[in-house]
Amino acid sequence: MSEEVQQVAAVRGQFGDMFGGINALFTALILAGAIYTIWLQHKELEALKQQQDSTKDDSDRTALLMAYSGLVNAKSSLLNARYQMMRDFAPQLKDMDPQSEQTATIFLMLEAHANAAGKVMTEVESLAEDLSLLIDKIRKP
Repeated sequence: MSEEVQQVAAVRGQFGDMFGGINALFTALILAGAIYTIWLQHKELEALKQQQDSTKDDSDRTALLMAYSGLVNAKSSLLNARYQMMRDFAPQLKDMDPQSEQTATIFLMLEAHANAAGKVMTEVESLAEDLSLLIDKIRKP
């Protein structure tokens, strides 16, 4: 090889070495960008997990409220049915002989239903109080 060709090759080699530093700089910037992207995704995943946990807690609370509300409604319906039955028996007693066995049976049935209705009413009141406390508790997390 001639000396002139060697000089040209050396100059070109030095010129190419200049770009090696820039290449390293760009590689470092890309690596930093990748690390920053991974960090952002990690933060987003944490936020998403917190949101899912909050949503699960809210749905659990809603299900519990619906269950309590259903129980209160069922007990209230039972109480209303007992009341309607006692109300339907009352007019029949006016026309009956007070000494008859049928009147005594109806009185016993009415007494039993009145006692049962009283128990159901106590349960409904207790459930309503529990439901009210539960609603207050849910409103104040």
